[in-house]
Amino acid sequence: MDNNFNTKIEFNNTTALKKIFNKFPEIEQKSIGKKYIDLREYDMEKVESFLSELESNGNFVFHGNPTKEILQEISPREVRDNETEENSMKAVFASPRFLEALAYGFKDTFHLKKNWQSYTLSIGHESNKGVSIKMNSNLYNDFKNNKKEYLQNTFLYILNKKDFKHVPNRENNEFYSNDPVTPFLALYIPKEITENNINFEPYNNEEEIKTGEAIKRTF
Repeated sequence: MDNNFNTKIEFNNTTALKKIFNKFPEIEQKSIGKKYIDLREYDMEKVESFLSELESNGNFVFHGNPTKEILQEISPREVRDNETEENSMKAVFASPRFLEALAYGFKDTFHLKKNWQSYTLSIGHESNKGVSIKMNSNLYNDFKNNKKEYLQNTFLYILNKKDFKHVPNRENNEFYSNDPVTPFLALYIPKEITENNINFEPYNNEEEIKTGEAIKRTF
């Protein structure tokens, strides 16, 4: 991956971001002049602590993306839930929780790697279970048999929450922008963060898919 700069990371572009980096000086020093922060260089405990600090700050939202190129700007794209026109929206989506953003980034690997044009999948957050991803049986079996292909290092983009609006009927879990957005930072996240912190499960039966919170995404 190209690690040369078009736009250098400036740690004084937001006071909130600067305060967080003051707690992680070794990450800041290694990141100056880089196009992204490669968090594979640090132990998992430090990575999770750094991401939790960004999340708890409250000024940022996160966007997960499995593509290998650094995005200097994230453009809106159309996503349709449950294959109905009224549930379609062209936007940049983001979450205030970094694990949920990683889950949505993981979701996109099904389209990118196997060209799954349509599938049934849900992403949820429960206080006692954390973030979980449920899939229909065909999708889950393919994932289970090809974990190394699906679970890869991924980019997580740190965005200004003020640039986003809250998605209706999604509590506080999802935000959107109809305009392109420029990230504060791009973080390269080790795959172990996704693998160790997100629960992957199949739906128990087809009835659960029909009655639950399943999202049928078509790209």
